[in-house]
Amino acid sequence: ITTLFILERSEWNNSFSFEDFLADGIIVMQDILKDFERKRGLIVIKMRGTEIERTLVPYAITQKGIEVYPDSQII
Repeated sequence: ITTLFILERSEWNNSFSFEDFLADGIIVMQDILKDFERKRGLIVIKMRGTEIERTLVPYAITQKGIEVYPDSQII
């Protein structure tokens, strides 16, 4: 069984909540203002049992679902 918790925060400030300790994985999706344009960025904070690269990468919500572009940069 896979369970998906969605938690909305106004700001990610590296402080953890109770839900973060229960989760095997934490993915933060952000809306970033850069050069007077809104960009969407995604970063994997935690994924148990897997090595992760903690870099902010762009993503898009398309007709196919969420598309992540790991070879691109936002900042």
